[in-house]
Amino acid sequence: MFPVPFALYADFESFITPSGEHVPSGFCCLRVSKFPQYDHKIHTYSGDNVVQEFLKYVTGEQTEIDSILSSNNSMNPLTDRERLAHNAATICSTCENKFTENNYKVRHHCHVTGEYIGPVCNSCNLQLKTGNLVTSHSFPFSCTMHDRTTRTLSSKTSTMRTQKFKSFPQIRKNFYPFESTASVFSTVSSF
Repeated sequence: MFPVPFALYADFESFITPSGEHVPSGFCCLRVSKFPQYDHKIHTYSGDNVVQEFLKYVTGEQTEIDSILSSNNSMNPLTDRERLAHNAATICSTCENKFTENNYKVRHHCHVTGEYIGPVCNSCNLQLKTGNLVTSHSFPFSCTMHDRTTRTLSSKTSTMRTQKFKSFPQIRKNFYPFESTASVFSTVSSF
């Protein structure tokens, strides 16, 4: 398995009207990444149109993440240790099948950092190519929130439609996915 390169953690603050309605007054969003240089970006907002500002912010994050993950850096030279391990490998680190003459061993690397990941068979390497994982030129990522936050977003379907977001019905307890027509991400409520 490969680690998810990016995730967002978000929380809304709300005030309760005399009628009991929760009205968003602000949000905070934390971006975490397996890439240290892109990790722990914190954004806070307080003001009008909180849901629209949140969706605008997440769309901007999607654009930035897409740009980062679209990198195509060449692989760094292997260290002696990496070279020895690669040469000694007889099975693919992804599918765990033996390398063959037709499905030969290749050097899989991270296109963002250029770092060597491990030996994989040619078939797995071709399937791991970015273009095969993503159909809309946007990279999926998760956005984890408190249960009330995801309900707030799910209840704002008209706002989400005007912002080109599609809300889906709750598919299991505490899980309210949504996606943008311009980008792809899902919300997962924290427990």
